[in-house]
Amino acid sequence: MTYTNLLFDLDGTLFDFDAGETYAFHKVCDTFHIQYSDEILSLYQRINLSYWKAYERGEITPAALAIARFRDFLAAVGKDGDPALMCQLYQTSLGEDCTPIHDALRVCCILYERGYKLSIITNGRSTTQHSRLSHSELTPMISDLFISEELGYQKPKKEFFDAVFSKLQISVSKALVIGDSLTSDIIGGIQYGIDTCWFNPNGSDNTMSQAPTYEIKQLSELLSIL
Repeated sequence: MTYTNLLFDLDGTLFDFDAGETYAFHKVCDTFHIQYSDEILSLYQRINLSYWKAYERGEITPAALAIARFRDFLAAVGKDGDPALMCQLYQTSLGEDCTPIHDALRVCCILYERGYKLSIITNGRSTTQHSRLSHSELTPMISDLFISEELGYQKPKKEFFDAVFSKLQISVSKALVIGDSLTSDIIGGIQYGIDTCWFNPNGSDNTMSQAPTYEIKQLSELLSIL
């Protein structure tokens, strides 16, 4: 067994973030009297994604990101409201949803039984991720939880992975990063010298100059790799 430790991203890799986001955003719209539609959700998602990319680049803090996205969303739809209250409701609602990606529970259970140590590496908000994991069947299989907000550094920064490996006390050759984000999970792993597995269920194009060690469309493919 080449690897001993599997470093899983959470949102979009083990948890169905789209399902959780839709649920939470619905509640925000209902509470703040905004007519929900797929177009309105897409608008919010574009604004939100732009801020998360800025966070990955170190241009904004998690706390500022959380408020700014709803401030910009309200401006875009021409509505009044308190972005801080919207964010609070959104984060609380998101923390209630722990819908797993298809096959995530089964695959993690098999890998856990095979003797791998499973860790979470996430840029998500600390309170939200702790809440979601507290409701998830994944939790008993997770040995370590690394959250950027708690570490003080985000993926793909070197310092994030420094903190991870300082805690795990293993060489990088013993770890495999598994995630859906090229810009945080895969770039971060490659730059640190860790093997990477890109979870790419939609068959997106690889826009990087470097390729991940593995690429999969279904989590079940991990079982033949490991």
